[in-house]
Amino acid sequence: MLHAHADDSNMTKDAKWVSSHILKAIKEVDPKNVLQFTADNAFANILAEKFVRTEYPHIVFGGCVAHGINLLFEDMGKLAWIGAIFDKCNDIVSFIKNSHQPHIMLMDFFTNGATLLKPGVI
Repeated sequence: MLHAHADDSNMTKDAKWVSSHILKAIKEVDPKNVLQFTADNAFANILAEKFVRTEYPHIVFGGCVAHGINLLFEDMGKLAWIGAIFDKCNDIVSFIKNSHQPHIMLMDFFTNGATLLKPGVI
């Protein structure tokens, strides 16, 4: 659940800055209501955990699973044989998305003839 956000476009996002925002959010919802905070695995966020746990030792840091999976696939893609598979998969997806007939055939097959509706004004 996103509790707080900040415009950090002109800020240096070091561990103290990150932890100050996390601590502020924890105090707003009451520390007894917080068990974990989740962020990407950036170095500043990992260091921020130390600042947060100093004040609230019961709160743990959980790295973002989606970020971890993304990093895993990036590393896997650097292996030649897996990179070749990823390239072929991208080619297939591009072909289907850019070719009208295969796209329609797959949509008919997987949606039992239903069409996708775009949002519109009601």
